[in-house]
Amino acid sequence: MRSMTLAVETLKADDLKPKTRNGSANPFVSLEFRGKRRRTATKLYSLSPCWDETLLFPVADPLDLPQSTIEVSVYHDNSNFNSTAQHRNSFLGRVSLSGSSVAPCRLDAALQLCPLDKRSFFSNTEASEEGRGTPRRRLGTPRNGEERRGERGE
Repeated sequence: MRSMTLAVETLKADDLKPKTRNGSANPFVSLEFRGKRRRTATKLYSLSPCWDETLLFPVADPLDLPQSTIEVSVYHDNSNFNSTAQHRNSFLGRVSLSGSSVAPCRLDAALQLCPLDKRSFFSNTEASEEGRGTPRRRLGTPRNGEERRGERGE
C-alpha cells in the first residue's frame, strides 16, 4: 500500500471570543490526527486571526483515511511572553472533521467553514452563535515541495 501525506491548510478564524482584559485573544490552532499533534503559530491580539499555515501528517494507509477523524482545537495562549512560566491555555472551541472529507489532491480540495463546538456545559465558548469562532481550512494532499512545511509539533 502506498503511503501519503495529509495536508491541512489552516487559513483563518473569524469572531473568536475575547480572552484578555483588553478584549482580544492570542489564538493558535492545534490539530490532532492518529495520535500526532501539530499546531500553528500564536497570533497575538486578534479575534479574527489569519494563519495561512499548512500542517502535514503522514498517512500510512490511505484506505483507512475515511474512517479517521481530524480533531481541530482553537486555544488562547495564556503564556506570559516575557516569562518562562508555563500557564494552561484557554480553550476557545473544537471541531471534529471526518477523514472522508479529505480531497484526493490539492486541486480538488474545497474550503470548509467549521463552526466551533462547545467543549462542555461549563465552557464559555459561544460556538453555537452564528459566525462565532469559525476556522476556515482546506483538507487534501500537499503539492510538490510542501512535504517539509508544517512539521511543527506541540
